[in-house]
Amino acid sequence: MFRRRLLSLGRRPKVKAIVGCVFLFLGIVLVLQYLLPRQDEFQVHQDESGSFQRTKLVIERIRNSLLQTHRQHQEKSHHNEPDLGEPLPQVPPPSLDKRPKNDSTYVIHKDPTSALGGKASSPQTCQAIVSRDPWTTDIRMLDLYHDADFVDEDGGAWKQGWNVQADPSMFSASKKLKVFVIPHSHNDPGWIKTVEEYFETQTRHILDNAVDFLSANPDMRFIWAEMSYLSMWWDSATSSQREQMKQLVQGGRLELVTGGWVMPDEANSHVWSVVSQYVTGHEFIKENFGSSVRPRSGWSIDPFGYSSTLPYVLKGIGLNATLIQRAHYVVKRELARNKKLEFYWTQSWESQTASNVHAASATGPSSLLTHLMPFYSYDVPHTCGPDPAICCQFDFARMRGISSLSCPWHRPPQQINARNIGERATLLLDQYRKKATLYGNNVLLIPLGDDFRYQTANEWTAQFENYQAIFDYWKRNPELNVEGRFSSLSEYFDALVESDKTFPSLSGDFFTYADIHESYWSGYFTSRPFFKRLDRVLIGYLRSAEILLSLTLTQMSKRGIVVSSTEDAAVPPWTKEVQALVRQGQQSLGLFQHHDGVTGTSKTYVMEDYGKKLGSAVTGLQQVIQLCTSFLLSPSRFSDPASIPASPPFLVDDPRPSFHSLESHTRITISTGSPAPIVLFNPLTFPRQEVLTIRIFTSNVLVRQMGASSGFIPSQISPVLNDDGTFLEGTYDLSFLAHVPALEEPEYPKSRNERRKEEPEHVKKLKIRNKRRKEESEQAEKGRAGTCEEIENPEQAEKGRTGTSGERKSRNERRKEESEQAEKGRAGTSFSTYVVLTATTEQEGRAQFPKISVLSSLSNPRRGAMWPAGLPPDLPPEELGSSFSLGNSKFTVMFKDGSPVLYRSQSLKEEQPLNIEFSSYAGGKSHSDPSGAYLFIPSGPSKPFHRGLTDWSYVLMRGPLVSQFIKTSVSIRGFLQQTFTVYESPGLDGLSLEIENQVDVTGQRDFELAMDVVAKDIRHGETFFTSLNGFQVQTVSVRFSNWRIRRL
Repeated sequence: MFRRRLLSLGRRPKVKAIVGCVFLFLGIVLVLQYLLPRQDEFQVHQDESGSFQRTKLVIERIRNSLLQTHRQHQEKSHHNEPDLGEPLPQVPPPSLDKRPKNDSTYVIHKDPTSALGGKASSPQTCQAIVSRDPWTTDIRMLDLYHDADFVDEDGGAWKQGWNVQADPSMFSASKKLKVFVIPHSHNDPGWIKTVEEYFETQTRHILDNAVDFLSANPDMRFIWAEMSYLSMWWDSATSSQREQMKQLVQGGRLELVTGGWVMPDEANSHVWSVVSQYVTGHEFIKENFGSSVRPRSGWSIDPFGYSSTLPYVLKGIGLNATLIQRAHYVVKRELARNKKLEFYWTQSWESQTASNVHAASATGPSSLLTHLMPFYSYDVPHTCGPDPAICCQFDFARMRGISSLSCPWHRPPQQINARNIGERATLLLDQYRKKATLYGNNVLLIPLGDDFRYQTANEWTAQFENYQAIFDYWKRNPELNVEGRFSSLSEYFDALVESDKTFPSLSGDFFTYADIHESYWSGYFTSRPFFKRLDRVLIGYLRSAEILLSLTLTQMSKRGIVVSSTEDAAVPPWTKEVQALVRQGQQSLGLFQHHDGVTGTSKTYVMEDYGKKLGSAVTGLQQVIQLCTSFLLSPSRFSDPASIPASPPFLVDDPRPSFHSLESHTRITISTGSPAPIVLFNPLTFPRQEVLTIRIFTSNVLVRQMGASSGFIPSQISPVLNDDGTFLEGTYDLSFLAHVPALEEPEYPKSRNERRKEEPEHVKKLKIRNKRRKEESEQAEKGRAGTCEEIENPEQAEKGRTGTSGERKSRNERRKEESEQAEKGRAGTSFSTYVVLTATTEQEGRAQFPKISVLSSLSNPRRGAMWPAGLPPDLPPEELGSSFSLGNSKFTVMFKDGSPVLYRSQSLKEEQPLNIEFSSYAGGKSHSDPSGAYLFIPSGPSKPFHRGLTDWSYVLMRGPLVSQFIKTSVSIRGFLQQTFTVYESPGLDGLSLEIENQVDVTGQRDFELAMDVVAKDIRHGETFFTSLNGFQVQTVSVRFSNWRIRRL
């Protein structure tokens, strides 16, 4: 039996890996991804009934949200009303006005006038909503970056600040300094070691000792942020250890902060991945500690800069406050001077509210109380006060005999005893008072920890006993006007809110981070791009698999099949397997959001470990998609619920031998008389209409919708290139215009007779098959179930056909019919025209592409056409000179000497000169810091990365649906292929020029390759725009001085 192929439209299948993709519209780069998540998608429900576990908790909720949005769209469009979906709380209504001068943020909304989401002609599904800030926040980060004096000056003990002086008058008997010391241990789930190596050698011991020490010492506190490690510990812990941990967490002595699977990066991560890893962590907490335990406070001390998307997400998942650390030292200095290190982090596009009595000005509904640590790092020397040499003396894990750590200032900690208690307690109090002046408040947060701390019982004891002695001394001396205690993070924020302090509002982000000098942490924005892209591939598969699994479990329940039970034997094994695979995908995606994962800043072998996990997750989710789709469309194949079909009828069109490999198409064989079905799944809440491409072994095909009585779908046959720019023999790309409705809840039929009228609309079925005579095609369609599209081969063997000779039509008659259909717009398959321009020796044509023109330069090209013998081209190629064009009905891009030089908009009647070239940077140093995975420090301006025209091979292909210009170069400097693609489509893909780069520069060192897009008539000055996690577009200001990057 034939095997079907499944395409998920969560992302467009690609022949080649996309290293860089630029969408040009009048020179402005704008990438819009999916829809804005609604706030209710971030909620973790505590009262879920049933026991679908993660699937019931998350997938059903997301599914219901999607279905509700789609139903609302249907109801409104039925009454010819605009479909606004469910916008984010308090967001201004969709509009597109000119951007005010002071605006800093674009918010991406569903376009109510979209042809894909409503009844209008515009093909957009989203648009950037540009509006002035509803109110002026007290601190606008864009203004701060513009106005601050970025001077690296020596501030004394606090190198990046100033000589801070304590103000004893701030405190009194009625307003004592309240010190909250928060023990913590930062555990990276991968960096120098893999997550498993860290767990076995370090993290396991930290959590073991935490349970023992906290159980024996009720006054001690501890916080924990990484649920991935806690999950590993939980799986290996004894029942006694689990019960102790549960009591500590429920009692608040061990606080689970943030609750994410990891502490995520905030620059490279997509908002969907961030939300997913938070939900994964929160679900672990609920399953093992009960619904009464919910994280209340955020803890983010190590990501390399902070996005304004994250406070919105954190507020949405139920957090009341958060703490951050790695901001530019100049930003910290400016906020500290004005005592504004604690603020309400606000979205600039939200409507104001005056409901928060602790805000100095009105704040938005998702504003989050935020604490910014003032000093260089989150270790003990840089958290107790402005003088690290003194603070290090109060990290008692550095005493001799406790650990291998020491103080670099050569003044080691002293064991607290009766002889030195007065002097030690007063010295520490002076640092605390100085730090308190930076916040202007009597409530003070003091972190006590560092990376992988508290591994031994001796460290626990040393920190607890010495600090407790100091706290007791302060208590015995009330004239000091200070109180000290061990605390959880939420206990500190509770006390802060109870104080009489008011806090300013702040809008904007904290990029780009610099910790010292001019060492800007922007290198990780692009480090290891292969892994960054694999992360995005996994997002698409996970989204599709979660939705399909939810639909599958729901349908199984309706059919009376047990899908969740305390008795494992009652649950079909295959459903447990697919749920486990989805959970593996969620955890693998979540793990890679770690700030040393998706950033690409881990050791090479650790990145390889991440890659294996990502690749395994992709493979597992493909299996989930295969099985769930098989059940939803063919429940009869699962007549025995306990068994999995030996041969899943669907293959996912994305095979990859290993995580190192680029994905490729499944090549489909279309035998004479045998159909090859294709199923398209749209996991989004709006219809998709775009050009899709699949790979086939034959060129003579037609595409039709299965079950439709009308003609064929527009399609196009194109050759396939090898990496060296030559054609791959006997292999073709079939492109066709696909339209798949939005996701909606289907009622699946119980019998074959019900299939036609109850076919689910969120799945589109297609078939690839040999082309038959018109009568035979119509006869084959009779009684066929479902809504499909077919691709037929015109060369049908006559042998074995039924019917009289008089009923048969000659080949010429059939071709005449096809020609008539094509003229009426009903027949669909066209063949690309092509021109090959190369400086190499002539190549011979192969297979169905017998004519290949070979040129010595771009100046005198000859044209060629890829057409089966006997079929004339309906789109003849132009005579080409050194200039040519690619375009569709909406825009045209002119090329000269192999590079684009002009963008012309047909609709706006405007032209934009542009230039796209490659350039390179050589690695440099800032003081002692070299350019690398973390830092981007070029040695000087970029240099053109020129390769002569003879170093390239060129292929120009044109067709009614897809046109491409492909440049390939293979040299000692590495492999480089650049593909420019234009789609003739009414969907989003028809709005832009797609640029795809494949680059292999593994042989280069201290080398950065960039693609420069220069639009000459756009005067942006120092202002650019950047996407924040695919959620909002932020204004960015750039300042240059002697090639020292001030703000990227």
